[in-house]
Amino acid sequence: MEPADTTRERIRAAAVELFTQQGYEKTSLREIADRVGITKASLYYHYPSKQALLLAIVEPFLADSAATMDAAGRMPRTPATIRFILEREIDTMLRHRAATAMLCRDVAAVMTALAPKLEEIKQLGTRMQAWLAGPDPTPADLIRAMAAVEVLRTTLVAATRPELPETEVRQVLLDAAAAILGLGEAEATAPRDSDTTTPRDSDTTATRDGDAAVLRDGDAAVPPADDLLAPRGDELFAAPGGEAIAAPRTDEVVAAG
Repeated sequence: MEPADTTRERIRAAAVELFTQQGYEKTSLREIADRVGITKASLYYHYPSKQALLLAIVEPFLADSAATMDAAGRMPRTPATIRFILEREIDTMLRHRAATAMLCRDVAAVMTALAPKLEEIKQLGTRMQAWLAGPDPTPADLIRAMAAVEVLRTTLVAATRPELPETEVRQVLLDAAAAILGLGEAEATAPRDSDTTTPRDSDTTATRDGDAAVLRDGDAAVPPADDLLAPRGDELFAAPGGEAIAAPRTDEVVAAG
């Protein structure tokens, strides 16, 4: 007998594929069960309704976004950490690309079904805007933060365009959001592992050393500092500064090919 977790993963993957192809409203639980190769009664055992199935698909994405904002709240707000948070949020959307494409396919019906989560979704956007704007923001700071968040949301639309390379979507949107916030090309690049060090002053810039971002002060590498470990999927990322934290791991949804 197949483990229950595996069955649920297959159900979610089939649902994402069908919701994306035909829309949430037009897809029946019978069709999803047939795609998985189980009975409708078996599907009901795992998910009592189509809405419960949709929420199970979306919740990992929301949990990852919430973990990003929790991590941001524990970091000093510097050019390096701002870029890190932008990068991590884009990566969250790309990692859940199949689910986010589904959200854009049948927006009205999906938003109605997601009514129990709408306040949480709204609060995540508000938290991101407030953090990007910074303390005591000017009107210009608030406008830039709102514009940067809209750039991040373009990742959702890009998810519906499979011909757009993921690496290019990631880099273009990251650079665009950073530019709106006034982060120059010389500003620190988002860190990748525990070798990343914390910028100590405005003279600190970042260079890429292999797969890791190494922050340098002039010609000398900045000594290692305590890193904030922030998970992205199965990986642990070292973010600049702060205490060690670990957000709960969430399942990813990948549409069946």
